[in-house]
Amino acid sequence: MANTQNLDKVNARLAVRDEKFRVLMHTSCEKEGVRYWRASALKEYLGYRSEESFNSCLDRARIAAANSGISVEQNFLDGSLFDGELDVLLTKYAAYLTVMNADPKKSRVALAQTFFAIQTERQNLAEEKRLALRWEAKEAQKRLDGAAKAAGVRADRYGIFNDAGIRGLYGGLTTKQVKALKGITNDQPLLDRVDVTELAMNFFRITQTHDKLKRDSVNSEHTAINTHQSVGQIVRNAVRTAGGEMPENLPAAAKSIDDVAKEKLKELARLDA
Repeated sequence: MANTQNLDKVNARLAVRDEKFRVLMHTSCEKEGVRYWRASALKEYLGYRSEESFNSCLDRARIAAANSGISVEQNFLDGSLFDGELDVLLTKYAAYLTVMNADPKKSRVALAQTFFAIQTERQNLAEEKRLALRWEAKEAQKRLDGAAKAAGVRADRYGIFNDAGIRGLYGGLTTKQVKALKGITNDQPLLDRVDVTELAMNFFRITQTHDKLKRDSVNSEHTAINTHQSVGQIVRNAVRTAGGEMPENLPAAAKSIDDVAKEKLKELARLDA
């Protein structure tokens, strides 16, 4: 079964880390629609007291950019050209190279390296989107179960109620059939083994069913089950109209959400080391 404790824990830890990221964002500014980091503010954030020491980080970053065929002039800008201040304005790429060349012993360097790495690594971004959306779907399912109970669905019939929504969204396939089609074992919840696109479809199904049960004041089990299936069909039709792939045709995620959560927790723990 899913380890929801890990999912809850990683969601809370990511929220704390993102709050720290917001502090780092405050060292940046926007000029002519482009985000830049002021070298002086980044120096202070990273904990450098010596101008000479930090300048060596900038020099190594410039060399790395030049060796990669990236324009140094377009990524390490003279701040005086914008507002007359004697500073260096770093593009996101230049700031990333700078922190990657900073002293890893400084407590905030690892955090800054993680921040810029996440901005540039698609896989990392996709995993965090999946973690966030899976947690939201879990919380939304709790609310839907409560609405189903209020509508008259008996506790021993929640499986039938929830399967109706799956059948609506997946073209008549039951949860068990969808799992078999995707190669997901029966002990794994379906939503723990799907990627962001499919998660989003299910999240919409869950939230819209909850809202409709409440809005229509549904008060019978039969109507609640039919409502869930109907909403699933509506979501499916919306995906089809938009030209999207049907959810049953999307491949299962390579890793379970619990494995992703465990790996992310280890990564977050390294930031606190």
